Amino acid sequence: MTFFDPADPCAIGPEWMPTINGATALNGDLIAAAVVVDSTETETVDAVAIDVSTVSLPSTGQGTGWDVEVYDATDLPSTVVTSTDLRPSEDVRVVDVYAWGSFAPGGTQTNVYRGADSTTLTPGTWPNTGQPVDNDEFLFPIYGTGYEVSFRFGNAVGDYVGKHVTRVGLSARIQEYVDLAFVAGMTITPYLMIGGVRYFGPTFSVNGESPGGHVVEASWYANPATRSAWRAADVDEFSDAGGTSAAGWIVRPTGSANNLATILQGWLTVDDVGTEKRVAIGSLTDPVVGWNEVPVSTLAGVAGWSKVDGDRYLIVARRRAGEGSLTARFLDSGEAAPFSVTGATVDVDAATFVVDGYTAATRTHAVALVVGAGVSVDSQPYAFAGLADEIDVATGSPITQTFTPAYSDTFDTLRALVRIGDDTPTADLTVTIERVSDSVVFATWTIAVDDLVAPATRWQVVDVVDPAATPLVATTAYRFRFATTSTNPWQVQVLESSDAAAPTGLADATWLGTVAAASVSGTLASADVAANAYTTTPAPTGLSAVASSEVDGVAYVTVDATVDAPDCSTVDYVEVQRSDTIDTTWRTVARVAADAFPWDDYEARRNVASTYRARTRRADGGVSDWSATASATPTLTRCGLVLTSNVDPTLTEWFDDVADGVTSFKFLDNVDLRQYLGRPYSVAFVDPVARGIEYDRVLLVGATNGAVTGTPAPSSPTAAWNRVLAIASSEVTSGLALPYVCVLNRDGERHLAQVRAVDATRREPAGSYQVRVTVTELTAVPYAVEVP
Repeated sequence: MTFFDPADPCAIGPEWMPTINGATALNGDLIAAAVVVDSTETETVDAVAIDVSTVSLPSTGQGTGWDVEVYDATDLPSTVVTSTDLRPSEDVRVVDVYAWGSFAPGGTQTNVYRGADSTTLTPGTWPNTGQPVDNDEFLFPIYGTGYEVSFRFGNAVGDYVGKHVTRVGLSARIQEYVDLAFVAGMTITPYLMIGGVRYFGPTFSVNGESPGGHVVEASWYANPATRSAWRAADVDEFSDAGGTSAAGWIVRPTGSANNLATILQGWLTVDDVGTEKRVAIGSLTDPVVGWNEVPVSTLAGVAGWSKVDGDRYLIVARRRAGEGSLTARFLDSGEAAPFSVTGATVDVDAATFVVDGYTAATRTHAVALVVGAGVSVDSQPYAFAGLADEIDVATGSPITQTFTPAYSDTFDTLRALVRIGDDTPTADLTVTIERVSDSVVFATWTIAVDDLVAPATRWQVVDVVDPAATPLVATTAYRFRFATTSTNPWQVQVLESSDAAAPTGLADATWLGTVAAASVSGTLASADVAANAYTTTPAPTGLSAVASSEVDGVAYVTVDATVDAPDCSTVDYVEVQRSDTIDTTWRTVARVAADAFPWDDYEARRNVASTYRARTRRADGGVSDWSATASATPTLTRCGLVLTSNVDPTLTEWFDDVADGVTSFKFLDNVDLRQYLGRPYSVAFVDPVARGIEYDRVLLVGATNGAVTGTPAPSSPTAAWNRVLAIASSEVTSGLALPYVCVLNRDGERHLAQVRAVDATRREPAGSYQVRVTVTELTAVPYAVEVP
C-alpha cells in the first residue's frame, strides 16, 4: 500500500492547486517547457511522460523531434558557448562530376582539393586572384554542371568527451564566377551523412559574384539519424580515424559552361557549453495527443535515470529546430505554488541551446515519472483542472477523496477551490475529514456563500480553520468529504490526469501516492479533489501599532510583531492588513519578511485611527489565523498636504498650501456617449463604479522671508521645486517607480493618485516659491508593499 508522502509534511492533498488550465506551445526553434521536482524517493525512472493537448506534424521531410532533458537543478550548465571549426581532412565521395578545365578532377577522382594532395593539403591558388589557398581551405571549381562532394574531419575525435554538445553546423563559402554570360544562379544543399544516409539542410541559391564569396550555413540541434540530442560519441564519428559519418554538399548545374559554381571553403562547426551537466536525456519523435512516455537514458546510453531522495531536478521538454509543433499542458494557480514541486520558466537562448536558469512560477507542467509498473510519487500528473468543467455538490451528491497520511499531526486548516453556480445555494458547504473504517470525524470546515469574493461564480481559493480539529494517525485511511443540504449545487474543482495514452499505473497514482481517486456520488473518478489540509500555523503575537511624533508635518505608524517559526515549514511572509473608520474594509498593505519587523506605514490617514492585523503565510502556502488587532492615530496639525509612498518613504514631503479656503473637485468622467442610427440623440452608458476625483492645489515649496515652519529656505528656485518634482514627476507616478502617490490632509482624507506638477512661481518681495499641482485619483485599493 502506498502512503501519501508529499515533499512537505505540513499538508495533505495534491501538491498543486490550479485555477486555470492551458498549454505551452512548443512551436519555435529551441522553445522549452519545464518543471522543477524535489525528489522524495530514491528510484530508477524509466521514462518521463508529458501530456500533450495538440500536435501538428510536418507532412514532408525528416520531421521534428522534442528532447526531454533532466538536470540537477543545483548544477545547471554554463551559458557560455564555445564554437570550434573543423576543416576537411579526408575525401569520402565525389560523384556526378562533369567539367571543363585542367584543374577540375574527373568523375572517378577522389582528391577534390585543387592541385593539392589529400594528406598534406598542399595549397592551391584562388582562381580569381591567384593568391595562395590556406592548408585548411580548399577549392572545387566545376564549369556548367553539378556535383556532390563530402568529407571527414580529422580533429573531431576525442575533443568532446565529457562535454555538452548543443549543435553541429556545416558551413561553406561559395562563389559563382561568371565568365561571358550569366544564365542561372548557383544552388547548393548541405547535408550530414550518417550510416550512409544523407540528412539535408536547407537549400541556398546565390546569383553572381560577391567580394569574398557567400557564406551559407545549416544547423542540426540533434542527431538527425537518432532524432535525439547530440552525444560526444556522435561527433567523434565525423573524424577520419575510423569514423563512419561525413558532411558535404550537392551543387546543382548552373546550365551554362560559362558559369563556375565553386565551393571555396567548407567547415564543420561544433558548439558546446563545457562540462556535460545533463543527468538523463530522451527523445520524443512521434507525439500523440494525450500522455506520451519518453524513455530516458544516461549520456553513456544506460537506460533509466537514478533519482535520489532529497535532490532537486529540472525536467525540460524542448522543441528542436525544424517543422511541426505540439502544446504541453500546464496548470496555473495565479499564485505561488504551495509546495516545493513548483513550476519553472526556462530561458532558452536560441544561439546557445542551453538552460540559462529557472525561476519559481505560477504554473507547472503535467509530468509523470514512470517507475516500473507505476509512476513515482514525485510526479505532477495532472493534465488539467476540472472534470466536465466542474463537479456539483448538492443534496445526495457528495464528493469524497480517500488518502492515507504518512505523518501523524493535526491538520486544522482547509484550502479548497470552490464557486457557486448560476443559482445561489440555500445551505452551506460542509467539508470534513473522517476515518474510513468507522466514519469518525476529525475536522470540520464550513464554507458559506458570504465567504466568497464577488463574483462568487468565479473559481477562488478559500482558507478555513477548524480550531477543534484532532490529530490524524499515520498509515490510517481517511477521506475528505464535501457535502451540502442545498438543492442548488456548490461547485468544487478537481484535478484530472487525462487518461488518453496514460502512462502505466497513472490512474492508480492519484493524489501523488494515494490508492483511491475522488469519488463523485459514489462513483470512482479519474480525478482528485483540489483541496489541501494544513497543520497548525501559529499566528503572529504581540502585534503593536505606535504613531510617531509629527516632524515637519510628517508622521507614520510603526507596526511590530513576533513571528514564530512553524513546526514543519518556513515562513514565506507576514501579511499585514489595515482598516480605519472611513474605509472599514480590511486591506492588505504589506507583505513583510519574518525578520523585517518593525515596519513603518506612511500611508495611514492623518488624525484618524487605523487598525492593523497580521497573519503568517508559510512557504508551502499554509496560513495562520489573524493576530489580535492594534490601533494608532498619526497626527497632522498643519494645513496643507503630505505626499508619501510606502514603496519609497524617503520621498515623503509635507507642503503648506496656498489656498483661499475653497477647493474645486472635478469628478472623473465615467459616461460614454454613443450615436446610433435612427436615434436623434446620443445614448449614454454610465459606468456604475465612480472613477475618482481630480483637483488642483498650489503648494508652498520654499520661503525666504517670514518662512512657514517646516518650509525650508531654498538655495535656488530649482532646489525648491525639486522637493515636489522628486515625488510628483510624471516619470515616477507612471509606474516606473511608484504605483501612486499617497496624498493626505489633516481632515483624514486620503487619495491614491497621480500628482502632476503643472507650473511653478517665485513671488517677491515675500520670497515664496510655489508649485501648482493637479491631483488625479487612481485607485481606492492600497498597494501591498513587499518588504524583504
